[in-house]
Amino acid sequence: MRAKRITTERIAAFVRFLQQEERSSGTIENYLRDVRQFAAWMHGGGVNKEKVAQWNG
Repeated sequence: MRAKRITTERIAAFVRFLQQEERSSGTIENYLRDVRQFAAWMHGGGVNKEKVAQWNG
């Protein structure tokens, strides 16, 4: 199974999803801040449960 990667395209799709779900602009900004921080921490690596657990830990 290929590792998922956080790309600008995936982030843009996430924003569109949040907008369709009628999330507030503040909520969207908070989510984007967290996603971008996680992506920077990952240094372009693939996302998996272990990495998410490390991030949350």
